[in-house]
Amino acid sequence: MVVENETGYKICHTSLCVSTWAVCRSDIPVQPGRQKRDRCPSVSFNGKEDRRTNPFLETPVAEEEGKAAGIPQAFTLLQNHPNPFNSSTLISYTLPEPARVRLQVYNLLGQQVATLAEGYQQAGSYQVRWDGKDKHGHPVPSGVYLYRLQAGELKQTRRMTVLR
Repeated sequence: MVVENETGYKICHTSLCVSTWAVCRSDIPVQPGRQKRDRCPSVSFNGKEDRRTNPFLETPVAEEEGKAAGIPQAFTLLQNHPNPFNSSTLISYTLPEPARVRLQVYNLLGQQVATLAEGYQQAGSYQVRWDGKDKHGHPVPSGVYLYRLQAGELKQTRRMTVLR
């Protein structure tokens, strides 16, 4: 039996005897498709913690819960738009979990042209506008450029075209 209230705690009946209960936090965020695993102290009606029956409550979190919360299900780097572009373009990407992120633009010689995003980001959907300027603020010449997103160990690269 589980009773949940508005404070974010679950009161869980943890044994066959009616005298042992556990109180657990239920608002801890968990990635969809994984199991929430909380250490919950069991307390008998006499007020003493029973270490023998301290359960790990494992609650599966449905994929639909993550979708409803707007958490992306996959790491993706989308094609920029417009492409080709003249003055600016929009680059979108999604992170299914928090990560250290770096989004950089390179020319075809492999030289870094610009850094568009760098730092720790939460799971979610992001958009970055690139104004077609290099790291010194100068407009880049017409040509093909690569943009690369690295989030933790994950990496994706796409191609875009600047037309001046």
